[in-house]
Amino acid sequence: MCFGVKINWGKWLVAGILGGIVYAVVSNVLMMVSGTSVLYTETAQLWKPMMDSSWFMGMIALNFIAALLLAFAYAMLHKALPFSGAKAGAVLGFLAWLAVGLPGMLITYWTMAIPTTIVVEWTINGLLQTLLGGAVIGAFYKVK
Repeated sequence: MCFGVKINWGKWLVAGILGGIVYAVVSNVLMMVSGTSVLYTETAQLWKPMMDSSWFMGMIALNFIAALLLAFAYAMLHKALPFSGAKAGAVLGFLAWLAVGLPGMLITYWTMAIPTTIVVEWTINGLLQTLLGGAVIGAFYKVK
């Protein structure tokens, strides 16, 4: 029980891990196909040095943490959603992106000297991560 809601912690963990895999794959595929990697090179002065692979592992870890948090939100709120399974997960993912991801990217755009193309890529990346990751989380956690 968590805040009066019974959570299947095993399902939560597996759903979060599966969602984390989706988050990581979406992020890496989008960066490869978008062609914005050139912009990162052209604006190297904006970014911290990435001399070893620890930064990449940190980014992957953050994908899993974000997915585990979304899985926790799903476990807590799935009964309040008008849908179930993958559709409910995608809806919750969209709402999370709308409440947190989009405002964060608007603040990034308005306050930082990052190329607009990169901010757009990050915004689309966040939306796809939460929609697809949420769908996987919802599909796996689905209550029978």
